[in-house]
Amino acid sequence: MANLKEKLVKPTGPIYLDQIDLIHVRDRTLSANSDTRSKLLTAAVELFGVRGFEGCTMRDIAQSVGFTAPAIYNHYSSKQQLLVAAVDFILSDFLIAVLDGLEAYQKDNVRLFELVRRHAYYMTSRLETATANEHLLEPEFMARSMPLEAADRFRAARRAYTHIVGQLVSSAAPARVGVDQVVRTFAVISVMNYVYWWYRPHGRLRPEDVAEQTCQLVAEMLGTSVPTA
Repeated sequence: MANLKEKLVKPTGPIYLDQIDLIHVRDRTLSANSDTRSKLLTAAVELFGVRGFEGCTMRDIAQSVGFTAPAIYNHYSSKQQLLVAAVDFILSDFLIAVLDGLEAYQKDNVRLFELVRRHAYYMTSRLETATANEHLLEPEFMARSMPLEAADRFRAARRAYTHIVGQLVSSAAPARVGVDQVVRTFAVISVMNYVYWWYRPHGRLRPEDVAEQTCQLVAEMLGTSVPTA
């Protein structure tokens, strides 16, 4: 990925990740202290995403990472509890990858395109996980498979991210006559997010290429330009 050379400064405004209420955002040591747990939660997301919540068992998930089923129950008392922990972990992983340190860039237009670059790169470099997580965050799936409190927390985290994107779009790019701010915000999010629909890891484009070209597309769509070093 391109490395913007704009001088980083000590943040003076709100830290973006402070707007996200997820367990693994608040306490990153939960994943940093246990590589085994992170592998388990990542495997759970991917299996739930591919087979559905009803289509895989705790034994299936355990076997995918070399656990025994009783070993998983030492950490999670039910499949539903594991699902909630896994989605929290992967959604947190995405938001940390995209937002961590973003406020240290001085200018909003640089922040916006660094966010676009990171988002598109994550969706293509972590393709299976990103695809599964999008499925698990569908409203119908959450309503059917998760406790209401967990589903509400995940929806709130996504709304907070949308709000951050909207603020940066509004500040960094000139408004278009007749184009609502909500339309602009969700158009940008769609361009970044749905690269996972068509991207193929063994094709001619690398995740870095997709990230840079996504920045160019977003810039053209917003009537601005990608900041240069």
